[in-house]
Amino acid sequence: MTIVWFVLAALMAASLFVTADEDASVLTWADAVFIEDGKVLPENAGKLVAVSGTPVMVEPAADEQLGIAFTSPRVHRFSYVLKYHPHLKTWDYEYASSDDAITSTPLTGRMYIGEYELDPELINELDVYTNKDMGKEEFTEESLAHLQDIGSLLKWGGRYCFSEIEDKYDASFAWDKMESLDELDYVFHPEWDNTHMIYWSQWVLRPDDKITVAGIQKGNTLQYCEDLSGSVSKKRIVTADEVADGEPANPIPTKIIGLLFAALFVFLGVRSMRKKKKEY
Repeated sequence: MTIVWFVLAALMAASLFVTADEDASVLTWADAVFIEDGKVLPENAGKLVAVSGTPVMVEPAADEQLGIAFTSPRVHRFSYVLKYHPHLKTWDYEYASSDDAITSTPLTGRMYIGEYELDPELINELDVYTNKDMGKEEFTEESLAHLQDIGSLLKWGGRYCFSEIEDKYDASFAWDKMESLDELDYVFHPEWDNTHMIYWSQWVLRPDDKITVAGIQKGNTLQYCEDLSGSVSKKRIVTADEVADGEPANPIPTKIIGLLFAALFVFLGVRSMRKKKKEY
């Protein structure tokens, strides 16, 4: 048992050194340069900056694969696949995999806060006010007409969805009654196999939305910072003092507790050694 205590102490101490190395690369909001009035200043190039203001969309997101446009700068497409299993002679559905023809994926347009354009990855990471599954009223007339030309639109699972099965009755039957489908349905409708059911969820951008975003300034672009600890945005205007007062990612007390545990393991190891000596 003695060796165990010393090993634990060594591991604990080593982890603290590793954490210290990692801490050096971690950035927090306290490291950000506060930007007033959303102005891009050349001296902040390559630095973490915090920008507050009203997000302004200059180009909505689009689903180029399916040929439709949206009215929001951020949309997420969710895709499911209808599957026939010949060995079981049954049907079910599954979430579209990454190598599927139509995957689940984020779709982004272009937006600004002040003079900064947010890069797509940063837009996808924003903590926003409202995400909403899109209903019929959220689509443009052109997008609705196009989707009906290449498939069918129907309610499934309480959501307004698009199916690649062109006949709406067939699509509704295949997806709502799939538990009752069998080998005969595959004989008459082999085209149903591997078809998709898709719905979209969008950021409802309101004129009075106010956010503060932290990212790396590159030109007039605000880029996602993978080394930033915590959220990249806050759903309100953050002041310069609040940015400066940001808490460090790994407070010192955490390291002190780790050192105390390491010392405890050493103590237990020494006590175990003394106990063994007395027994001999």
